[in-house]
Amino acid sequence: MLYYRVEKLKESFAAAGDERNAKKAEQLLEKLYKKEFTVAFCGHFSAGKSSMINALMGDQVLPSSPIPTSANVVSIKTGKKSARIFLKHGAPVDFAADYDVSELKKYAINGDEVETIELYHPSNLLGEMVSIMDTPGIDSTDDAHKVSTESSLHLSDAVLYVMDYNHVQSEVNFQFTKTLKDRGVPVYLVINQVDKHVDFELSFDQYRASVVDAFRHWDIEPDGIYFTSLKDANHPENEWPELLAKLGQLFKEKEALIIPSIMRAAMYLIGEHRRFLHDAHATQREPLERLLEQKTEENVQEKYAVLERRLASLFEPADKLEDEGKQELQNILDNAPLIPFSTRELARLFLESRQPGFKVGFLFAGGKTKEEKAKRLKDLYVELSENASAHLEWHIKSLLRTLPEKYGYDDSEYQKRVMEFAVPFSEELLENEVKPGALTGGEAILNYSKDIANNVKSLYRRAAVEMIEDASRNMRAQAETQAVDIRQELDAVRILKEAEDGLLALDNQEAEAEEYLSGMVVQGVPGEEQAKPLPAYEQQVAERVAAPAASSNKAKAQKPINLTGIQEEKPADEAATYSSPIKKDYKSHMLETAGMLRQTSQRVQDIPGLAGIARAMEQRAERLEKNRFTVALFGAFSAGKSSFANALMGDLILPVSPNPTTAAINKILPPDEHNPHASVRVRLKTHQDVTNDVLHSLEVFDVHADTIEQAIEKTSTLDAGDIHPTAKPHYSFLRAVQRGYGDIEHQLGQDIIIGLQEFQEFVAQEYKACFVEWIELYYDCPLTRQGIILVDTPGADSINARHTGVAFEYIKNADAVLFVTYYNHAFSHADREFLIQLGRVKDTFAMDKMFFLVNAADLAHSQEELDGVVDHVVQNLATCGIVRPRIYPVSSQTALLARMGERGKLSESAAGILRKRLGVIEGEALPSTDAALRFSGLQRFEEEFISFTLEELTQIALNEAFAEVRRVLKTIDDFIAAARQDVNLREQKLREAKEQREGALQTVHELDAAADIQAVEKEIQELVYYVKQRVMLRFSEAFLYSFNPTSIQNDGRNMQKALQLSLDELSRFLAFDLAQEMRATALRIEKFMAGAGMKLVEKLTGRMHVEHFELRDWEQPTYDTPDFAAVFPEGTTNELKSSLSLFKNPKQFFEQGGKEKMKESLEHKYQVPVQAYVAGSEQILRTYYVSAFEQEIEAARQRATAEVEEHFAGLIAALDMKIDVESLIVRKQEVEEMLNATMDK
Repeated sequence: MLYYRVEKLKESFAAAGDERNAKKAEQLLEKLYKKEFTVAFCGHFSAGKSSMINALMGDQVLPSSPIPTSANVVSIKTGKKSARIFLKHGAPVDFAADYDVSELKKYAINGDEVETIELYHPSNLLGEMVSIMDTPGIDSTDDAHKVSTESSLHLSDAVLYVMDYNHVQSEVNFQFTKTLKDRGVPVYLVINQVDKHVDFELSFDQYRASVVDAFRHWDIEPDGIYFTSLKDANHPENEWPELLAKLGQLFKEKEALIIPSIMRAAMYLIGEHRRFLHDAHATQREPLERLLEQKTEENVQEKYAVLERRLASLFEPADKLEDEGKQELQNILDNAPLIPFSTRELARLFLESRQPGFKVGFLFAGGKTKEEKAKRLKDLYVELSENASAHLEWHIKSLLRTLPEKYGYDDSEYQKRVMEFAVPFSEELLENEVKPGALTGGEAILNYSKDIANNVKSLYRRAAVEMIEDASRNMRAQAETQAVDIRQELDAVRILKEAEDGLLALDNQEAEAEEYLSGMVVQGVPGEEQAKPLPAYEQQVAERVAAPAASSNKAKAQKPINLTGIQEEKPADEAATYSSPIKKDYKSHMLETAGMLRQTSQRVQDIPGLAGIARAMEQRAERLEKNRFTVALFGAFSAGKSSFANALMGDLILPVSPNPTTAAINKILPPDEHNPHASVRVRLKTHQDVTNDVLHSLEVFDVHADTIEQAIEKTSTLDAGDIHPTAKPHYSFLRAVQRGYGDIEHQLGQDIIIGLQEFQEFVAQEYKACFVEWIELYYDCPLTRQGIILVDTPGADSINARHTGVAFEYIKNADAVLFVTYYNHAFSHADREFLIQLGRVKDTFAMDKMFFLVNAADLAHSQEELDGVVDHVVQNLATCGIVRPRIYPVSSQTALLARMGERGKLSESAAGILRKRLGVIEGEALPSTDAALRFSGLQRFEEEFISFTLEELTQIALNEAFAEVRRVLKTIDDFIAAARQDVNLREQKLREAKEQREGALQTVHELDAAADIQAVEKEIQELVYYVKQRVMLRFSEAFLYSFNPTSIQNDGRNMQKALQLSLDELSRFLAFDLAQEMRATALRIEKFMAGAGMKLVEKLTGRMHVEHFELRDWEQPTYDTPDFAAVFPEGTTNELKSSLSLFKNPKQFFEQGGKEKMKESLEHKYQVPVQAYVAGSEQILRTYYVSAFEQEIEAARQRATAEVEEHFAGLIAALDMKIDVESLIVRKQEVEEMLNATMDK
């Protein structure tokens, strides 16, 4: 197949007019056909190449002389002595066996007429199909380039680069050998004539080390270095025998080396062909390049894009405002519940009053009837008006107020119209919709209700659309005046852009040709299977290449087998050294950037006006130095979270089956000076925390205690047979505490340091784990070296009430969230609740930081089955509000075994398991670690995960740092420009600056943020308003979860107790959901506050009207989420118990409608505690966040004052000539150099 590919390569070169490379491709075909192995001798003309070849052949085959003896490539092969000269024009010249070497020399030095020379000579060393190539001597860079490109080096399978002892460290040597190594050619360095060495100058060991260091300094790692002397065979440093042995080895291994060599040469020719195409496009390039000589912009494409964006951005806000406004308006109208049940009932009464024969009372019936009709009309009108106000006017006014702000439309007249926005309608609207002969049946009432609601919505729609279109129209008019200058500038830049585009098109054309030809050589040519029969050796090669693919297919077809017994392996105390998926040292780059910030800060801190920025850079540097990427790992306990974490770490660190009821939070961190590798820090719960957890779990069984000792005593009284299914984890927890409390009581509240073995006990043994708050494991591996902290959280079904709040904080603050689900496990209730919470908050994050893993994917029997499971998980995630998830099927155990195998840590049994996983039969070699990781699915995940966590997040942090330095440079530029103005202009600017400073300070002082604070209060009110509705919409789900046939069955248990436990479970469900909703609401409020703060700063900057000055961004701290209890106040269920009397027996309850009656009764009664919880939570949110926002506004005011003072201090100092301009220029240059050096890494 390779023969066919190179043939096609030759044809492609020829078709493009590239005759030189087409000829070289033809030479490769000949080499491939002959299976000829070639070693090329290159080097200085005086280094002794010819003498060395003669010594190899055992005779004077080549003329040797201290002056150049060959201007051509000479090929020497074993055979009967003869020679053939290939001329550039004319027939070859043949020499008989008795030719004179001196006669041959005339041709050898004739580079103008002679192309190549072939010599045949008997040799015991060379053997069949082996040749030695002597290339022209190299004495300059031009010689080196000529030899590397024009000679037949593309035919060489290895190169011996021969140097004279005294001319090793020559730039020509370094450049030439580096060129060959970069092409992938095996290069052996031969330092000849070592007999010139004299010991009294320096030892030979020192000389040898200097040679190695010199090439290493050029990043050249030769395949071997040999020191030789042909003059003194007995010289103690002569390695001529070793060189002969190496050549003999290469000749023996020639068949295995030829094919990779030809592939390498083909790829090199493709690169040369791209350079040919580049030169061929010279006539097209020249006029375009001349055009671009006129450009003044550094980046024309960016300038053009910026202008286009500026032009589009002028009109885009108006279009977006109108489109989004109308869409949001329609959403408000569609979702407005104008006719709830109570209003529909009033509509029924109203229609009833319009029926013929309707009357009220007997005495004075006419007057009473008229009054009743008016009253019913009034009642309906009033409630409908209130509904319209609450569900339409409120939201539409908010939309009309905030949407223009969002798109930068600030018009006081418009805002006044918004405040006055109202859509009045009269009672006539209700009367006009009464159809003649209208009935009062259910359908008639529904139709009438729908008609009056639509009419009201239509009135609101027309009024709101008019406002939206007015705002949009005014914005477009403002934009049009600004567009004229931009269009003119855009036309000028377009000419340059088209020139760049033309050059880029040529570049792309060349790159595409290279990519196509490379793909053809590496991957093959369509139809090559039907090509003419290849030589026998080529068929053998094709079989060897195909063999691994067949093995791979076999492995994939093998039925996967689940891992067992891996737990027998023990974790190691040494650092994990498996091949890292991380290809770049991001941590070092961050530290270098931090250093650059500190140096910049030191260089500018004493410049007037820059002290504050210098302090900010110091703070940012500290954040970069301490930067960690926190990755939170979530999932049910049986999903294989720990196994997955182990696969990431590369060793069996976490126990693979932690106890599901009491697991602690486990952090895996980078070692530091205080915590060495493999050390473990365990924080035990305080006595109070243990007591609280125990009392909480005991109360699940409606058992109360005052102390932990009482609770432990009462645990013995619990009857396992009466336990509600959802309460069983609490029972296991209590029994674990009962068993372990006596042994650990005296250590509670302490930090203890343990080793890996004891760590596993604390994690896996329930009677110890139940007392652990958190565990920190310090472990050195590729992930932690980059600052990644892996947090293995308690499973979603943890019974620890605190874990829910802790989990939310990790969701909120972690850099990445990983959720692991098991291949053949459905989502549990706890999983769903956790995922619903993820769905609630996903839109509050600036970036999608969630990754979902389907573990144990090796259990799939087919690709179709695996695809089906993944699709099922995707659908389930969608029901939780998570759409378009990043999802990865993986086998963490397979990946872990592969990485342990790479480190030589697999037992025989574990290796057997890995073989079965990969479908490798006994006796066959295991595939590479990379292949096994690809098979496991972990490689794809790691590549994309690392791209997000390390590449994207690191780059964001670095870009912010670079922007900080650019801001410093811009400020220094402004100061320099100010100081260089003439005296009169400086004095004028000085007066203006002082006036601007006073004006800016006055603007800051007069900042009125009352409206912004009110906006936060209103946002809290609106967000909380919908919480109760969402929670009550889940009431049916909560009721069915709590009152189910498993928990309520007639099997001899105490039914009243079972009902009470179910009621308690229902209360826990709703209270938990409320707490989760409130946590999500808190995060939404924080996002709103951040946006409001940014707008406030932008507005303040705009009002100052100070040229070249912007306030720093709004700095919002990371808030701790307020604490929301996941329980209703004590005594809540007492008011609900009466509904339990509706239960008669399980049959009546589940089959005869009893369940629906109880659900309706409880749904009505839960309105009160739910509303009370919501109201209390709203007060918590309002108190916490409004106060925090006020504090941040005041802090922003103080920062703004300081920034204004500092800016003008520097500007005034520059205008007043109190700044050393030359010093500023020097410092600017130093900072620029530091910035560029850091950015280039």
